[in-house]
Amino acid sequence: MRLPTSLPRTRPRRWVAALAASWVVGAWGRTTAADPALTAPEPESGVRTHDGLYLRFASGFGVYDELARSEDVERFDGRLRIKARGFAAVRELAVGGTPYPGLVIGGGIYGVAVVTSSVTTNRDDQEIELSRDVAPESRDLSIIGVFVDRYFVPALGLHVQAALGLANQYGVRVDGEPFNQGEYSPFGPGGLIGLGYETWVTDQWSLGVLARFGASVMFGKDAQGTRWVHYVTNAPSFLMTVTYH
Repeated sequence: MRLPTSLPRTRPRRWVAALAASWVVGAWGRTTAADPALTAPEPESGVRTHDGLYLRFASGFGVYDELARSEDVERFDGRLRIKARGFAAVRELAVGGTPYPGLVIGGGIYGVAVVTSSVTTNRDDQEIELSRDVAPESRDLSIIGVFVDRYFVPALGLHVQAALGLANQYGVRVDGEPFNQGEYSPFGPGGLIGLGYETWVTDQWSLGVLARFGASVMFGKDAQGTRWVHYVTNAPSFLMTVTYH
């Protein structure tokens, strides 16, 4: 009987190859876990993330609109309405904390300084006698209150803010001489909202831009005893921001 000169070849089974591959992967994983040099470093807490202490400086420019309306008085033969529209420098200083990643709560001062404005009244065809401290050609406004600033992703820069507080208006007389703020300085509620974006320049500091809308309603009495209501809006405003967070 003739024996075969060679044995038939057999193909390795697929499960053997899979078992070998899984053993290699498992061995590499154990080696990586054991060797810190081969593992990816975890990001340091608080670095380039919006958490902890919050400090914001901002300045820019915006549109200023004011409507001042008097009470019904004899010297005006009714109610007098004064409209002022112009250009203003705006600023912001805010300090707060971060109770939840990306959510800031704190307090701030928000200022509006009128640079130039034009004024009209509902009695432009008549000669009206105004208290010199009421004329709004040059007027400043500040809001002191609480704010919330929300970063949608704590590690990124898109954010929205809102503030609510006490608004106070003060300024100078038409001839440029300062007047006694105690004579006429209206107060009332004021607030603002804003949308901005920041980019990191260091691990804690960021630079950005901010679009802001503000509005206030204030009440006061001038040196001649006339009561006024002031409706002021500052929109839009565009600011450059510097933030530590």
